[in-house]
Amino acid sequence: RRQPLAPTTIELHQVLREFLPLIQVSLGSNVKVELLEQTTLPARADRAGLEAALLNLVINSRDAMPQGGILTIKVREQWVSVEDVMLTAMLAPGCYIVIDVIDTGNGMSPEVAKRAFEPFFTTKERGRGTGLGLAMVYGFARQSGGTAQIYSTSNLGTTVRLYLPCAQQTTPVESPVVIPTARRQARILVVDDDPDLLRMTVNTLIHLGYTVLHANNGPEALTLLQSEPVDLLLTDVVMPEMSGQELAKLAQQALPTLKVLLMSGFAALQGVHIGDIPLIEKPFRASSLEVAVQQALEG
Repeated sequence: RRQPLAPTTIELHQVLREFLPLIQVSLGSNVKVELLEQTTLPARADRAGLEAALLNLVINSRDAMPQGGILTIKVREQWVSVEDVMLTAMLAPGCYIVIDVIDTGNGMSPEVAKRAFEPFFTTKERGRGTGLGLAMVYGFARQSGGTAQIYSTSNLGTTVRLYLPCAQQTTPVESPVVIPTARRQARILVVDDDPDLLRMTVNTLIHLGYTVLHANNGPEALTLLQSEPVDLLLTDVVMPEMSGQELAKLAQQALPTLKVLLMSGFAALQGVHIGDIPLIEKPFRASSLEVAVQQALEG
């Protein structure tokens, strides 16, 4: 059911600071709260709806951290353009305020995370939850002209990312993009357990002129590497059977000259240790991917 919303201009940094005491009380004393404000641009949304959505996310995080932990709320701005192939299916191009609610709790399996925004879907025991919390958050974001995404993995934690429209849609300041001087004829192996993201990444690289192979998991990728010449391994970090770091280590033991580039919407947020391997954060633009690939190949 659509909830009646009255969007106004919201000074998000101010709202969050006023809301912080309630967040801390809801979480209890064994959860530390961190607020990272990387923008002061106002958003356009219904304040009561936003507060209800945030409270839902905070309570979910609390329930996922029975032994305590850290809850981080990160606010930044992001320009979505036609290049943002992973976002334009859900968002019109323009300016958005992005709110990440990040916990260090139990996390979810990929199967559970995929269904987390469905109404009445819950993994909580009877009497502990209705299964409407995340569905309401997603509904609020979509009705506000934005969207919501979830990144999670078992035993590492969960990040829910909200996109809300900026109050004013001004013209973005274009950041200089490093254009590769000459594209190498490289063969790239892409590994991702999410079939939709795998397909989009493969198509983007093919469009950029690379020869692309793909695999859904680490073992499948290692088998391919035994039979196919590959210049660059582009792998997701958090995967069920074998992590991207484990795959990279095994692949480079077998092929010492193989270059590696990690990609994740999760590791960059959760502080997962990736060592010295370069990482590109999802969702990425085609131009950002091209630059990251070129730098990894030349590194």
